[in-house]
Amino acid sequence: MANRSVPLILAGGGAIFVWSGIKGYSVSQLLRNVLSGKAVTGLSQDYAITGTANPGVTAQPSAGVTGGTATGQEIANTALQFKGHAYLYGGAPGPNAANPWDCSSFCNYVFATKLNLAIPGGKYDPNTHGPATTSWLSFGTGIQASAVAAGDICVCDTHMGIAINNTQMISALNPSLGTEVTGITDGMPSGETVYYRRCDQ
Repeated sequence: MANRSVPLILAGGGAIFVWSGIKGYSVSQLLRNVLSGKAVTGLSQDYAITGTANPGVTAQPSAGVTGGTATGQEIANTALQFKGHAYLYGGAPGPNAANPWDCSSFCNYVFATKLNLAIPGGKYDPNTHGPATTSWLSFGTGIQASAVAAGDICVCDTHMGIAINNTQMISALNPSLGTEVTGITDGMPSGETVYYRRCDQ
């Protein structure tokens, strides 16, 4: 008699990945909550801002598509132009940023549309959301928290922003706060490891 538990386990695992992808949740956080019996709420798109102190982690650089050039300060200054912009989870900004965005579509827009810089996956159509946070986790070159400078990407499983200096970033936070400047660690979801990426410009 065939073991029927294997297909059920595979289906359950697939459902978790699909659910986390649709909702934008971290798979590890989703699994922790499911196994502990906690509700699965607010893990990505509408989290409370809390202080966390996550270290920078160095990772290997990944291949990217060469685009334009910009200094880190130019990247930060461009991002700061959008302070106060509206937030929509999964939002696509459009070619003139007329529509609300979320954290990753904000970064995609600043890098690819405004500055013609390389982003994960190469080409970007601002009428779509574009690469999510998980695509940015290995893009560019990993740096330590102490080395973060204007224009660097600060990213974890479910949120990301653009550093404006060594301690602050601008990111699209949630519907009530929109796109705002916060401390880097204060602007990240509690309990997630923050990675710092320098995208060679």
